Amino acid sequence: MYDKPQNGAGKPSVLAADLVVSGVIATEGALEINGTVEGEVTAEALIVGRGGTISGKVRARRADVHGVLQGDLVCNDLVLRASSRLHADLTCTTLTVETGAEVEGNLRRPAPPAPPDAPQTLLGAEADLAGGADDAEG
Repeated sequence: MYDKPQNGAGKPSVLAADLVVSGVIATEGALEINGTVEGEVTAEALIVGRGGTISGKVRARRADVHGVLQGDLVCNDLVLRASSRLHADLTCTTLTVETGAEVEGNLRRPAPPAPPDAPQTLLGAEADLAGGADDAEG
């Protein structure tokens, strides 16, 4: 799905099927995981291959999952392929699920950003007013 990363970095970094990584993986480009990762993954574009497994926290602008993802996933665009298994707390803007994909967990959609001309609230001032009202009662 993501042949070339948007940042022009070339081909994605690939974690082969026979590799097991425990820790943190971070890239500003594309990452394809065909092996096993336990930990944190951050990428511009993430592909989890059919034999790929991630357990942990994942952050990506775009994610295309053919394998297994467990844990916590935050992304803008997510595609769950028919072979995928997602067991995660998911926060994403756009979600595409193919027939056959296994999905279990919580789904949250981030609140849309406020328009630039929207009035700004002063949360600190509101909190101070609420605190003052409590003090006047007691």
